[in-house]
Amino acid sequence: MDALKEEKLKTLPAIPYRPYRSPGLHQQTGFVEFETNRYSVPSSYADISVELFAYPDHLEVMIKGNRIAYHPRVLTEMEKSNSLPIVKPSF
Repeated sequence: MDALKEEKLKTLPAIPYRPYRSPGLHQQTGFVEFETNRYSVPSSYADISVELFAYPDHLEVMIKGNRIAYHPRVLTEMEKSNSLPIVKPSF
């Protein structure tokens, strides 16, 4: 026990979090699906392939590196998230 009291722990190096990425999702309805849930995208982007980046607490829907929708992550099953995108695209 005395040895544990004297032990000094080193800090871990800072490593950026790499989100789960689902490339090339083609959505025709204005929703993308992730883990049984559906997340909306602006209707002007319906029928366009998108990329989905999943973080522990939110999802980002991207087209060519531009975020078109941001949603808090829904952790219950079979839910829809219809919130409006927070950031407007720049293209």
